[in-house]
Order: sequence, then C-alpha cells, then structure tokens
Amino acid sequence: MRTENIPTGLSVSRPWVWTVAFSPQHVLVASISKLVLVRISNMSTGTTLELSDHKDSVLCVAFSSRRDMVATSSADKFVRLWSVATGALLQNLSGHSDWVRCVAFSDDDSMVASRSDNNTILVWHLSNYNLGATLQGHKRAIRTLIFSYDIMLLTSAS
Repeated sequence: MRTENIPTGLSVSRPWVWTVAFSPQHVLVASISKLVLVRISNMSTGTTLELSDHKDSVLCVAFSSRRDMVATSSADKFVRLWSVATGALLQNLSGHSDWVRCVAFSDDDSMVASRSDNNTILVWHLSNYNLGATLQGHKRAIRTLIFSYDIMLLTSAS
C-alpha cells in the first residue's frame, strides 16, 4: 500500500527499526526508530505521533484491542502505556530486573503481560495497574507471549 521511511539518525550506533505493530482497525502502525522513539503513523491521514520517554532502547510495541492505548517495552526495564489519541504517558509499569523484550495485551484489554531477559513474565491488571502475577519456569530466553481469546491462558515460547 505504501512505504514509509523511518528516520533513524546518523549518531545512532544501531539505526535499525526494531519492530512494527498494526492497530486492530489497521489504520495505525507503530514503529520504533532512534532506539527510544516510537512513531505512530495514521495510514489514512499520513499524520504521525511520536512517543518518547524511555531511557534506553525500545524493544517492543503492542496496541490494545479495545482501548485507545499502546504499550512499549524497553531495555530500561519498564513497560509504558500511552494514549494513542494524545500521545500522553498513561502509566509506567515497573517490576522487571532486566531488559523487557516483549509485551502483549489480553484480548479484552484487562491485562498486559511482559517478558524480561531474566526469563520471567509479569502480568498487570489494567483496572488498577497492579502487578497480578510473576511467572517463572523457562530456562532460556522467552521469545513471544500471547493470551488466548478467552483470556484463560497465557502462552509463552522459549
């Protein structure tokens, strides 16, 4: 449909785009450039919103399915929740002790899960942003997370 050049900056030692994600309505696309900058581009209007508060490389981005929210995870050990409409930072989620490489929303947007390089998964309840569970058991790096549609299961791959 279209190609978008993501500016990476000449002073960055790793100027690649880490990841991209589509919003559920397929109108918005989020990408990460300059390592700490998240760009949300509206494919219909061409407008761009930039999110920047992480202190280290942003490694993953995910859209909520029903809320107007996007989550980012970073090497700064935080998950951040943002308003897609305004770009405002809604919440910092802390608890990881290592890089946070993956983040996923439950289908009903009641929870968000993230995984860290120390092979743990944290699950937060979005009604109050409280940490609900710490999951452990993988011996090697966790590559991805996904909630089942009925929200009864969280699957991780390692």
